[in-house]
Formats: sequence, C-alpha cells, structure tokens
Amino acid sequence: MANNKISVPSVLAFERKIACSDAVLSQGVFASIGDVNAWTPIEVQEKSIRGVISNRLKSNDEKSMSNSNLQKIDYASLSNMNDTLRLDFTVKVLSGVDKTSACNSFDFIKVIKEKIQSVSFDEFLELGKLYAYSILSARFLWRNRLCADKVKTIVKFDNGEFIEVDSLDYPLKDIKTDGNSNVEKLGTKIAEVLAGKSDFLLLTVECYAQLGKGQEVYPSQELTQTEKSKKVLYRVIDSPSSNSKHAAIHSQKIGNAVRTIDIWHPEYAEFGPIAVEVYGSVTNIGKAFRSQKGSDFYSLFDNWFAKEKDLSRNERLYVIACLIRGGVYGDVKSN
Repeated sequence: MANNKISVPSVLAFERKIACSDAVLSQGVFASIGDVNAWTPIEVQEKSIRGVISNRLKSNDEKSMSNSNLQKIDYASLSNMNDTLRLDFTVKVLSGVDKTSACNSFDFIKVIKEKIQSVSFDEFLELGKLYAYSILSARFLWRNRLCADKVKTIVKFDNGEFIEVDSLDYPLKDIKTDGNSNVEKLGTKIAEVLAGKSDFLLLTVECYAQLGKGQEVYPSQELTQTEKSKKVLYRVIDSPSSNSKHAAIHSQKIGNAVRTIDIWHPEYAEFGPIAVEVYGSVTNIGKAFRSQKGSDFYSLFDNWFAKEKDLSRNERLYVIACLIRGGVYGDVKSN
C-alpha cells in the first residue's frame, strides 16, 4: 500500500501484549526449592518506631532538631527460621501487535497492518530474546536482588516444560542474548506469539532469592495522598474471609522490569537498558533518555507510519516494543 503521507488519527490505542500479574512474596529455606509445602506467605506487619529528625529545616532551631520523630510504618521480612524469598507471578504474551484496540481511521489501520506484517521474524526474535533475558535475570526482584547471595528463577510453560537458571549469571546492565540456549528457547516462544505464529503464551514464574535469615524484604510501596501518611506496603488478601495481608509487588512494577529492554537509547553504554517508554523516562533519576526530537516514540512512529520514511532496524524494534507496551497514541492535532 503506497502512501506518501497520511494523518495520524485522533483516536489511536493499542492493547498491552505482555501482561504480568501481581507477584506474591513467600518465604522458606533455599534447600527446600521444589517442595511446594515448604513455603509460607510473607505478611505485611506494622511497627512503631522513634526516629530522629533528618529532613531539611527552615531554621537552625536546636529544639526542633532534637525532637523525636514518632511514626508507624509497614514492614515485611523473613522469619528468623527462613533465609529465602520466593516470588510467584504469571506473564501472558498475546499476539496481534499489528492490531489497534481503537482507531477512527480505517486507512491508518491498513497502514499499521502492512508495516508490522513486513517486519521479519528475526526482528521479533531479537525482541523476544530481550524480554526472555529480562525474565531470566530476575530484574523484577528490584531491590530484593541487590543483597541476594543466590537467585534461582524457574519459568514454566503450560505444556509442562520449564527453564531453570541461576539469575546472577545474567548481568542487569550488560545484556548479551546470543549464545545462551535458555534465552534462545524462551525468546523464540515469545517471538512466535508476537509475530502472530501463535495466539498466546502463558508463563508461570517462580523466583528464589537467598537473602539471609530474618532479613527485610521489599514489596511495592503504595502511593499515599496525605502529607503525613505512614509508609504503606502493598498486600493482597487470599479471600474475603481472610485477614492475612500477604506482601506483594504491583503488576505494573513487574511489567516495568520485564520491558526493560531499551538497549537502543543514546546513552545505553553508560546507563544500560531502560524500560520501554515513549520518551525514555526514568523517574527515579529524573531523566528522559529520548527527550531529543527524533529519538522519541512519536517522532519515529509518525515517520514510519504516517510519512512513509524508512527507519533503521533499532528504531523499528523500539517502535514495535512501544506498541507491545500498549498505550493511547492519537494525535490531538487531528481533532
């Protein structure tokens, strides 16, 4: 389909193609990996502490500086009998990268379908292996990974097959996907779905991090709106009749780790991979790695789909990864 130029529609949205569940935190001992009955949930608890004032003060008032800082906070930790954190979650991979979930231009729908279907399987395989590497490296542990002596990740397929790896053998900054049979196997299965060769793939992920007996663990922290709110940790409840508050990590945080595959941004050599975002935003360091016009998603998307300009392989991979991420990408100027 030949188009010299076509307007980006005002209504344009893509559904997420890699969907992660919440991750529930359990505890046990590292030697009990494989024994399903040896693991118990980690519960969020509350503690009252008397700290000291450490925030910036408007004046050098010694009395204010010497006041106690009384507070209640949520915390979660392993028991004194257990040395290992276990995470359980699922990942669903869906096909249909070339399909919009909402679009008010049928001509643009046809352009997207034509462009995506022209992408080679080899390019989808490269993306699949990057997603596979993120999972096998246990990046989703976040802070829990930093202090672990051992990390073992098991990825189970719905046909009974599984992959088991030592995740500390997979560096987080220097990603190498070639020559690794486990990355190749998992990456191929992911790529086959993204390329439309299969409809979907369901992965069950178990991860074990040996931290040390009684050590603190780090679930997600909830956003609180009031100025003096205590630290609140995310928890899930087994059933309406249960009062147990099992520590967990948000599905959004798991998904962010899985899509940390942007190795094509301009400062990869210094900062390593970042999560796939339209402006390359990394909020915890206050930087947008794709803020320069021409490297952001919208510039590349418009060039490829609306202006019929060729993109480099790396640019195409980044744009497709943003479509897999999902989002609302319509052009307000089209209203």
